[in-house]
Amino acid sequence: MHSHCSLHLFINCTLSLPLQAMSVFQELLSTFNSLKQTSDHIQGDLSKLNDTVKMMDLNAIQQRLLDLERRNQDKPTLADQLESLQKKILSYPESTDLATWSSLHDSLTVEASNNMLSTDAKQKNAKGILRNLGKLPGRHEELAERVHSIEEELKQLGREISNVGIPDNLLQQLQSLRRDVDRIFSENSKGKDEMKTLQNALHQLNMALQKLDSKTAKLEADLSETATLQGQIYELEKKKLDREELTLELSTKADKRALDTKVGHSQLEAAVSEVNGVLDDLIKKLDAQDSEWRTMLEKLLASLEAKLSRSDLDTINRDLEELRHILKKYMESRQAFEPDGAAGFRKKLFETVKCISCDRPITVATGPHMVTVRTASLTPRNRPSTADISRERSIGDPLQVTDSDFQYSESQRPHTACPHYKRMSRTQHLTTVYPYADYGQSVYRNSEFDLIGIDGMMYKGRIDKSFGNQTSEKDPSGKCQQ
Repeated sequence: MHSHCSLHLFINCTLSLPLQAMSVFQELLSTFNSLKQTSDHIQGDLSKLNDTVKMMDLNAIQQRLLDLERRNQDKPTLADQLESLQKKILSYPESTDLATWSSLHDSLTVEASNNMLSTDAKQKNAKGILRNLGKLPGRHEELAERVHSIEEELKQLGREISNVGIPDNLLQQLQSLRRDVDRIFSENSKGKDEMKTLQNALHQLNMALQKLDSKTAKLEADLSETATLQGQIYELEKKKLDREELTLELSTKADKRALDTKVGHSQLEAAVSEVNGVLDDLIKKLDAQDSEWRTMLEKLLASLEAKLSRSDLDTINRDLEELRHILKKYMESRQAFEPDGAAGFRKKLFETVKCISCDRPITVATGPHMVTVRTASLTPRNRPSTADISRERSIGDPLQVTDSDFQYSESQRPHTACPHYKRMSRTQHLTTVYPYADYGQSVYRNSEFDLIGIDGMMYKGRIDKSFGNQTSEKDPSGKCQQ
């Protein structure tokens, strides 16, 4: 009982400690309570023993006494434990020096959700943080070792770079090399685009060459037809200039069947005008496209010199040059067709002429086909200067064989300043005949007729055999006689 009172006194003394150490003393109170319970149990057991002593024998009682003595011997040890516990409690720090798990967790973390955590969760998190803090020195040593190894590697790499001899402007060289590589890639992409445009241009050039081949084939066909027409014209020129045939034609009547076999003047004019129109159109197109082809060819050559060899384009250039030379040679050697120079054509019923006063186109009925030839008089005469000029021209051009005896005389216009006797000298020893009818009917006396001059103007003519020559006068009224 004395020990029990001492325990209560000790507890009462300890209650005066601050409230911050209550958590430590709770364990002591639980221990004390257990001791109190044991003492209560002992008292109960003693009461039970007193009850059971009467029922038990002495041996059993003796055995129980031994147990009690043994427990009594254990009391000093318990007192020593209590003293050591008291010393331990006294060795604990003050309440101001203590830190709880919740406060430690709040100081180590800055999250806003710390208030939502429980005390156990805060204690667990704080322990984890402290555990990680404990691992920091080891990790710091590992990091220091790695940094030291990296520094050694950098020093070794620096020594190797110094041994290699890398220039100081290596970064600038690498940047310039990168720019060159980017430029090469951009030029390669541009080259692909230029190659596509070049392929399209070559395709268009091929199509143009095909069209040119077709037009050239048509032109060759037209040229063959023109050559045949020129041959026929040449034959007609020779027939026209043959005096014997002309005399024979004048002495005999015209055969209608022979006239049917001849080519119509209007048809020939239409055909020749159509051919000339086609040729002129083609030549104009070629002349207009010559500069464009040359510029296109220069661009094509300039673009292909960097990508293709010049030997690949020699064949195309050769073909184009040959075609250009052929067309140029043809244009230079092309002879102009003179529709009024052929003989044996049928006269049109109506002709389009211009009025000499108002210069407007009008249609008039054609008169008889009159041919002016030299009379059979063999008396000497003065040759005009035009005959010498025509002879010189005939020497220069073999196709245009002319004779002064068969030249049409050009009537002098009344408004010129030449005297009358010069105009009279040009028309001496000339007579006008109608070749395709009776000779008796072809001689007109004091009759008037319309004449078309070389300049395309309409003139009024009169035939007088006693006068011996042909004169031409303009209509005094100045208007066209329809």
